Amino acid sequence: LTASTGNVTVGAVDTSGGAGTTGPGGAGGAVFLAASSGSVVLNGNVTTFGGTSTTGAKAVGGRVTFASPVVVAAPITLSTSGGGGVAAGGPVSFASTVDGGNSLSINATLGNVTMSGPVGSITPLPELRLVNAGNFTLAQTFSGGLLNGNVTGTAALNGVATVNVTGTAVNLTAGTMSVVGGIVSTGSGAVNLTGSTAVVLAEAASIVTTSPTAGVTSGNVNIVGTGNATLNLAGTIDASGSLNPAGQGGAGGFVFVTTGTGNATIGAIDTSGGQSQQGGSITGGDAGNVT
Repeated sequence: LTASTGNVTVGAVDTSGGAGTTGPGGAGGAVFLAASSGSVVLNGNVTTFGGTSTTGAKAVGGRVTFASPVVVAAPITLSTSGGGGVAAGGPVSFASTVDGGNSLSINATLGNVTMSGPVGSITPLPELRLVNAGNFTLAQTFSGGLLNGNVTGTAALNGVATVNVTGTAVNLTAGTMSVVGGIVSTGSGAVNLTGSTAVVLAEAASIVTTSPTAGVTSGNVNIVGTGNATLNLAGTIDASGSLNPAGQGGAGGFVFVTTGTGNATIGAIDTSGGQSQQGGSITGGDAGNVT
């Protein structure tokens, strides 16, 4: 569906394949949405499931393509899973920006999810959740709340992800977890990254959980390599406490780095306590542990 002028406003779309009994399930239909001079406004879920079958093959899910800027106008779920959650899901691709003050959930099973434009740069998303994806690529920046996901292959954060929530800010599990752009947690939220093959923090990249609010404890950073995964953390992890011009400095966050049987290379880590810039008996913040 392509509109030559204006926006395309879409409610619920379902192109799921039918279930098979003595034969294979039907493949999910593809969805292509574009607005030549406007945006695609999502008001409903998009579902392209592949059909299941009791005796035959389970079918693949349909591809979903957004060729124009997307506005998430309501809490949205994009589901492209293959039949029975076994067959490959359809890929989901965003060619331009994604904005809107609502959460976006994507379930693509083994399908790839590619976000080529900035996400949340105009209106941050409260949450971007990858229920399941083959590979995930964030080509540019992300701004919003929780960034959460399970990725079978590579999760590549090539742009800077800025998250502004307390509690858990980033929680990503992947085969290879690659951070090239960096992660900034501005709400003291924790950053959790897990890789079963590798976790990579590029030399020019950084993970920063220092709160911009004076005297507030910084978020923790937890990096895990399971099994024989290698950790190449050449960049900087900064969980230092915030300064406070009128009171006690903020405590630094804790940094946990865990490996199985794989090797780990670790660059700079800062968990120092924030300074108090007020005289008298006001104390500085405690430093966080590194384990």
